[in-house]
Amino acid sequence: MLEAERGEWRRRGGAERSNQSRARRRYEKEQLTLAEVNGLVAVTLKGVLGGAIEPGVASAVASLARVAKDLSLATELEHRLQALETQAAVSTKGRIA
Repeated sequence: MLEAERGEWRRRGGAERSNQSRARRRYEKEQLTLAEVNGLVAVTLKGVLGGAIEPGVASAVASLARVAKDLSLATELEHRLQALETQAAVSTKGRIA
């Protein structure tokens, strides 16, 4: 039995140690809420105004924050649409369309 496990480990060849695998594990745990993104933008803005952060870095942060907001909105709309479709299916059950 142990030999079979070892064979499986050799076959996989350290797949869980790849850069992609490590990045996936790291970023799944480090997701930011929209409030945290807003806080990061505010801290970045203060850093630019205080001269500690380059405007280019702030521009990148702003772009990423915009994407995060758009994804959050799209996800919310998708969930709401799904709920409406489920509700419509329940309310029309047994009726002829």
